[in-house]
Amino acid sequence: MLHKSKVGDRWFATQVDPQTGQPQTFELQPYEVKQLQTQLKGSPYWLVGAGL
Repeated sequence: MLHKSKVGDRWFATQVDPQTGQPQTFELQPYEVKQLQTQLKGSPYWLVGAGL
């Protein structure tokens, strides 16, 4: 999941660690956000503003 902070312009990604099965959240750099948005564009998993 890719999400933006409510305050400021910080972006975070949350994904499941394959070894532990636990979610991990980490901050993304601006260039990483653009790369992910480009990579996910058109994907059925990319739902902008879905609020899920």
